[in-house]
Amino acid sequence: MIDAPDHAVEERGNRSAGAWLLVALLGIVLSVAAGMMSYGYMTAQAEQRFADVVDYVATQSLSYDAFNSAYTTKNLIRVMEIAGEAARDMERDGSVDNTRLELYAD
Repeated sequence: MIDAPDHAVEERGNRSAGAWLLVALLGIVLSVAAGMMSYGYMTAQAEQRFADVVDYVATQSLSYDAFNSAYTTKNLIRVMEIAGEAARDMERDGSVDNTRLELYAD
């Protein structure tokens, strides 16, 4: 047996280290790309959820404003009816003094 250096083994070792380096770099690049795509997707979802919440709040606000306006209008109509009734009662009684006005105001 001859103890000569085996260059084929050394070349295979160098190629193997280079292949592992290439695989590691490719894995890192793919991981970064997947992370960036995932971040973009999550950001888009968060923006959509935020837009949906803003739309919901705007709709609820408009509904509340409409309800509040209707409630206020009903109360004003009731006050006008009560004031008209008080005016008719005072005309019928023929007395319009401060005591009667305070009584009707209560």
